[in-house]
Amino acid sequence: MSDEAGLGGSRASLDEAIVAGLISRAEHGDAEAAREVLSEITNDLLRNQLRPPLRKYLIEKLVCFLDQGMPLLDVLGLSSSGKPTGPPKKYIDEELMAVDLLLRDHLGLKKEAAIIWIEENIGADRRHVQRLRKVFDSRDASESSHPLMEALSMDDLLHLAGSMRNKVGVLIPHT
Repeated sequence: MSDEAGLGGSRASLDEAIVAGLISRAEHGDAEAAREVLSEITNDLLRNQLRPPLRKYLIEKLVCFLDQGMPLLDVLGLSSSGKPTGPPKKYIDEELMAVDLLLRDHLGLKKEAAIIWIEENIGADRRHVQRLRKVFDSRDASESSHPLMEALSMDDLLHLAGSMRNKVGVLIPHT
């Protein structure tokens, strides 16, 4: 029985690696890989089990379409241009959410005040921050019943803030 369990784990790892490879190829302009990613998303949706990497990919592409006004076929990597899809990311989502959570949970800012600070000091769009909250903060996520990034300590969030650490770090009183 343990051989089967081990094999199942290997299959899951292999599946994750294949999906990650497909997504990477799709994001670098491979239209065939983009179609395969969409096929995987469709299959998962039909089973009501969208895997996290596919969910993240789909959210990123829809955000590009909605926020940037890019043609949907281009965003999904199905245009004939063969160029990488979507605009280059300005922000790493996890870093941005770490800053948001530091502002709200550890510095006492309200949701709206945190968004205003992020817009003015980081430059990220309000709608982007609101969408990220639904993915990384269980208090805003409809699908999560357990804590997500909001459960991290201030030190962990400062570490995750990465390139934005210096901007938000000046607000934190040194003890």
